[in-house]
Amino acid sequence: MARTRQTRSPSPADDRGDVSEDEQPEVQKQTKSKSSGDSGRTHSTRKSARKAKKTSKVTAADNEALAKELKKQMASIAKQKKELAKLIKSHARDAKESGSEDSSDGSGAESEDSVDQDAPRFSSLGETVRPTRVRKRKVARLGSPIPAADETSPEPNHAMTNDDVDVNPSRGATPALTCHSSTSRAQRTAPLILPSSRQSSITPPTSRSPSQSASGTSSRHASMPASNIPPQTLIRDNSHASASPVPEFSNTRLRPRSTSTEGEDSAQKRQRRSHSPAQRQCDPIPYKDGKAPQGQRPKQGDYEKWFRKLILAAIGLYDIKLATVHAFPSANQQTIWARDAWSSVCADHQKCYADDDCRRVMTLIVSQGSTFRGHLKDRLRTRVLDTFKIVETPDGPDASGNSVLYRRLLEGSPPRYCHKIWDTESPASYGEHDMFALALREQFFRDAQDVGAVHQDKFNPIPLPTLALLFTVIRYHLDCYKDGQLDTSATFSEVDYRGHYAEHLQWVNHWSSLDPDETREVRTEIFRTVLRVSKVTPTCTTITRFSQDAEDRVRAELLARRRAREQAQSRAESDQSGDVGAAEAQG
Repeated sequence: MARTRQTRSPSPADDRGDVSEDEQPEVQKQTKSKSSGDSGRTHSTRKSARKAKKTSKVTAADNEALAKELKKQMASIAKQKKELAKLIKSHARDAKESGSEDSSDGSGAESEDSVDQDAPRFSSLGETVRPTRVRKRKVARLGSPIPAADETSPEPNHAMTNDDVDVNPSRGATPALTCHSSTSRAQRTAPLILPSSRQSSITPPTSRSPSQSASGTSSRHASMPASNIPPQTLIRDNSHASASPVPEFSNTRLRPRSTSTEGEDSAQKRQRRSHSPAQRQCDPIPYKDGKAPQGQRPKQGDYEKWFRKLILAAIGLYDIKLATVHAFPSANQQTIWARDAWSSVCADHQKCYADDDCRRVMTLIVSQGSTFRGHLKDRLRTRVLDTFKIVETPDGPDASGNSVLYRRLLEGSPPRYCHKIWDTESPASYGEHDMFALALREQFFRDAQDVGAVHQDKFNPIPLPTLALLFTVIRYHLDCYKDGQLDTSATFSEVDYRGHYAEHLQWVNHWSSLDPDETREVRTEIFRTVLRVSKVTPTCTTITRFSQDAEDRVRAELLARRRAREQAQSRAESDQSGDVGAAEAQG
């Protein structure tokens, strides 16, 4: 028996030398079994590789087919979404047009849209997406007469849908009402064929509402079984709505309407949507570090640069109130003026901020009141000293001279310092100081963009409270030299000078009441001087009124006309009563 030569790896027996004859069969047996095991594993590996290759091809083909199917489904969904959007838009436009027609005709009917705008839902790629149903319902008001149906008008055939069949025979069916739409558009009704299993289980309604009893169309379809109604579609014009009310559906498949009783329909009617504009979202306050500083006094450095410009504009409007209305307002009035100024600036720049976020801004604006009065005081200091010839740094005789001058300037009621010509026996030109125009120019009319130049109507003519404030500032500077020397401890505070401001306010009001026309002309001339020295173009005209003499003449003329008319009316009434008495006597 011939032996097969096989290649094998060297064994420990080979290292020791030749194998004995008894050991050779066992060694050959082990070598053969090892070789057969290796060939089996190689065959299994090749088979697995071929199977994996075949599986990968099948998987790739399936993936490609699945991708195509998915792409097709997504395209179909997108198309149906577009159709649904067009359908909703069309029905909304038709409802709006029909609503305007109903209001002009005065029919007393209200239209209410019940629009379900849920997005299309699907549980798997293979499920057909059902578009949202758009239904319009016409609700008759209580007390309105029910129109009788025209028996001679032809009844259109339409397909019975799930909405037309009442599955609860114990409940009265809801009357079929027409939907408002434009008469120029032809509406189609789509059939919804029910399966035989559902058709056999549906029973027609046994009770009808009064409006359905008066409608021939609804009574006919109520008596017909669902299986006998022809599924043909019908093009219906809305001009026959009053004769044959037919429910209107879209030309796509519809979902079954959730059934509800008439009581539930009237109690759960959806409220009309508000047509008022939506409130604008408030903007965040642009703090410099992104958050409001805690436990610190508000200052302009807390905000961004562009926001600080808005605050400065609001402060300018607040300063105008202090200068032209009242220099020392109450705390409540200060808050109101600050809020009005900030609201005006935000409206001009189309900004919106919450009230809670603007508390620090309000505090910052109100705190500028003392700053405004302090700046006005500084601008008048040197001019007061020059006008009244007060020595700024007196020595000995000059100090006593300042004291004498102070007492002289405070003589009279109003005092001498309120007049331009003060150093004579009879002071004259009350309130016509040249320093007033210069101080107002530096405070409000520095350039064409300053707050006074922008709001010239607030200073034309110069308001009486403005003159009172300027007189109060003059009094402060004179009080600083009451003892001849400069009193550095004196402060222009509300506590010390609110009373002086009230006195000057009474004096200027009395001065204006003596001759309103002439005093208005004086104040207008001061305003013109301010514009002239500021080189600002005037943007407002002076409001002219009747002079006192003209007003008296016109008032007397109107009074005479009234008396003449009343006398003529009384004579006519007496004549009429005399004629009636004569007629009665003759009768």
